[in-house]
Amino acid sequence: MAAPGSHYIFRVRTSPRRAAALLVLTIVFSARCASRKLPLPTLEDYSDQVSIFAERFLEDWKSGARDPSLYGDDFRWGGPLPGDALADVPSRPPLRIRTYRAGPGRPSSGAGSATKVRARLAEIRARFATLGRCENVLFDFRRRGKSREVVFGLLLTGRDRAAGLLQEGGKVRAILRPGPDGSWRLQSAILLEWMSASAAEPLFEETAERAGVAAVHRAFLPNAPKNIPIPGEHMPPGAAVLDFDGDGREDLFVPGGHGNHLYRNLGDGRFEDVTKRAGVAGQEGEGIGALAFDYDNDGRPDLYVTYLFRPNLLYRNRGDGTFEEVGTRSGVALNDYSTSAAAIDYDRDGNADLYVLVYGPPGKGPNIAANNAPPNHLFHNNGDGTFADVSNETRTADTRWGLALQSADFDGDGWPDLYVANDFGRHTYLRNNGDGTFTDVAGRAKVADPAFGMGVTVDDYDGDGRLDFYVSNYSFPLNWFLRDRRYPMPEFPYWLGRPFVWRRLKAMTRGSSLFRGEKGGRFERTSDAADVWDTSWSWGAVFIDADLDGRPDLFVVNGMVTGNKATEREIDFWNLMSYDYRKFEKGTSTTDFGEDSLWGRPPKRFYRNLDGRRFAELAAVVGLESEANQRGLVVLDANGDGAPDLFATGFLSRPSLWINRNPSRARSLAVELEGLPSAKTRYRSTRDALGAVVTVEAGGLQRSQVVSAGYSFLSSGSKRLFFGLGDRPRADRVTVRWPSGKVSEMRDVAAGKLDLREPVGEEAPARMR
Repeated sequence: MAAPGSHYIFRVRTSPRRAAALLVLTIVFSARCASRKLPLPTLEDYSDQVSIFAERFLEDWKSGARDPSLYGDDFRWGGPLPGDALADVPSRPPLRIRTYRAGPGRPSSGAGSATKVRARLAEIRARFATLGRCENVLFDFRRRGKSREVVFGLLLTGRDRAAGLLQEGGKVRAILRPGPDGSWRLQSAILLEWMSASAAEPLFEETAERAGVAAVHRAFLPNAPKNIPIPGEHMPPGAAVLDFDGDGREDLFVPGGHGNHLYRNLGDGRFEDVTKRAGVAGQEGEGIGALAFDYDNDGRPDLYVTYLFRPNLLYRNRGDGTFEEVGTRSGVALNDYSTSAAAIDYDRDGNADLYVLVYGPPGKGPNIAANNAPPNHLFHNNGDGTFADVSNETRTADTRWGLALQSADFDGDGWPDLYVANDFGRHTYLRNNGDGTFTDVAGRAKVADPAFGMGVTVDDYDGDGRLDFYVSNYSFPLNWFLRDRRYPMPEFPYWLGRPFVWRRLKAMTRGSSLFRGEKGGRFERTSDAADVWDTSWSWGAVFIDADLDGRPDLFVVNGMVTGNKATEREIDFWNLMSYDYRKFEKGTSTTDFGEDSLWGRPPKRFYRNLDGRRFAELAAVVGLESEANQRGLVVLDANGDGAPDLFATGFLSRPSLWINRNPSRARSLAVELEGLPSAKTRYRSTRDALGAVVTVEAGGLQRSQVVSAGYSFLSSGSKRLFFGLGDRPRADRVTVRWPSGKVSEMRDVAAGKLDLREPVGEEAPARMR
């Protein structure tokens, strides 16, 4: 999500008489409503009463649950106590996970005892020798006369006395009432869910400093973190994974505001900065997006770098460890607030085409549904080192403030499509019609997802052979206060359409979206059921089989601006988003919160795939807990051991490199493809095999992944696909559906590295679904 103050367009069909009446009402009342700041009783209850109680309850738990004044005299507890009725979830040692979740419907409240609840909470607290992250989050709030009904989450992380990692927490539905002294107390409570997780040692180890990839990001303009309305300055940077020198080791490229960084992998867990030697230092300006792809099919990855305030750059890999900049000569030196880019062979001619998203300068209006950014651009690869802008004729010149994208054949018809996550409104699903044009079918496919979109990642999380995808959106658990009837709308027309506007705002703040692929090219949003929606102000997101059990997990980085104080100003931000946006237009206000934070010190989200349907958030017990504000995120094999690692860029801070230590010694299969662009067939694959789908079956599980260039947020990940095999030494079957239409199949494939070249010959019919 970016700056408040972008223009939003609604198209409403109405009669001339009704339109005239609406105009008169707007003239009469908009001046009265424009500067009106109304009280928010619901929000005041939360800030002055309920939030204070929640903090007291959390502090009491941290100190051993000793305060009986938090409970009413007739307190009643329903359902099992925290930590009871837990069921083991299949997991690989040293990780152990146990969960409880109430069944559908609302459990009835039964008689209970505050003493029993306090004793159980004290028992759980005693397991921790040291505490790490301690949280309480209010997920719902309703006024019930003098009482308040709330749903709140509690979480403790830390280490036990043997230095093992622990995590305990869950959700509770409760009724609060004021006591005789006016302070709020628990009247009744029902346990909705609980999870207990532990690990003798972490799965990941952070090594950026030791590895030599810890250069701190510096913004091009120095006031970036304070003046959020300056477009795009809070976004960078992304990252790209590539083997630029052909030594078999994956290198890293990171753009920046005062120069880029190219890190050469030395093969021993360390990297060498070879930026100047390679000739990719860049230019002065806000370099933000990075894409690695082989646009000339010479077998060497090239680099495309997007800029906010300068023309984009295209670096051609010479093959001798150096690059030459050819953006202007090639016709892709776009100079228009570019963000993310992706490579896609949309016409299947064997040449990688280029799709570039464009953001835009701030304009007018409340942040509801933006559709007035400069258009995105699709560049057709002519096969001679040049590109032609075909955005208009292909119907891909979308103007919805694009931030992230990924290309894949989502509907299984053999033609690569595009999914774009947009800021300030609905996302875009461009279906490839197979005739050189695209159609936006987001609504028909049920993936319009009105939200503040940041990242996109594609995988097959449920193992059914259909591609699914995840969109990291901005999430705001406190969005319940938007439904208050006196929440201040910015103008009279928005007051008039309050039910519609409230529904739109609620949808836009409901969090990240997981879409499960169904037959017929449609999708089902499963984020709530899978419990992967609450990701804060999220950015980069990737699927990764971290424990190599055969099921893809999910990792999301987040955060906006962290000040020197602990004060969090998210509520004030929403006030600015509603009734003060007009001041941004006039230049009389900014979102400078001084020493305070705006979604600062955010805990990262690692969601472990439990069974192909549900996920559990376990960042604290796998070694991925961090409070840094991070943006780009990629998967790579930094140390060449076959286990996928993670690299995340920092905003005005150093990046993180998390090495997968694979403590369970699980096996993996890393698949790398080489397409045959010179094949004498109707359709051809690029040298990178962009769009190829690889399916690995092992021990009753299967997983499908797509080869892509451009994903997550402003980033481009490894072309090497990692598949976990668990304890199994071999995969039962590996199937490759090439973009040309050919199909390769191998059986009884040993764990390790598998390099596959596209076979020569006529294509065979292949459909993913």
